Amino acid sequence: MNNHFFIAAALPENLSLAIQNWHQQFFNKSDFHKWVHPLDYHITLAFLGSPSSSEQLKKTAESVMREAALLQPFSLEIHGAGTFGQNKAPRILWTGVKASQQLNELRQSVYSICEEHGFQLDKRSFNPHITLARKWKGAGEFKLPESAVTELNSSRFSFQVKEAVLLQTFMDETPKYKAAAEFPLEGG
Repeated sequence: MNNHFFIAAALPENLSLAIQNWHQQFFNKSDFHKWVHPLDYHITLAFLGSPSSSEQLKKTAESVMREAALLQPFSLEIHGAGTFGQNKAPRILWTGVKASQQLNELRQSVYSICEEHGFQLDKRSFNPHITLARKWKGAGEFKLPESAVTELNSSRFSFQVKEAVLLQTFMDETPKYKAAAEFPLEGG
């Protein structure tokens, strides 16, 4: 299979649009090479890449479905913003979420299941974030406006995580992520 897949916590559309409105107040469209479409905003739980077979993907999805059904929905609050890469010319602009034990437990469950089914996953520590833009190309050095972070943190953007989703990447489409499966958190 040549398609890339990942499991994520998706954001509700109204929150995605609110985050887009926030960053449009503080950044020009031309500041970054690529802005992520708001309907593609998500928090990655496990990047699977290209599965070795459709059977591997199917069995993984079935296991995640069973595990998700045991977990309770929970609230997350958007908090903070930052960059990955060089401070002067970052490769990623992101916003984060407040620390959440429930999110960490969901991620650990998903991550363990994916490894059990033979996926080779990123070993870096979990840093939950929502990617907003890629590859700084603005004039001069990048500076994250302090007023932008203050505004974001004071806006109290929050949402309910009611499901995880298996997303498939379609590089030539906008938005480029499509749900291949949904895993409701049912608290069962």
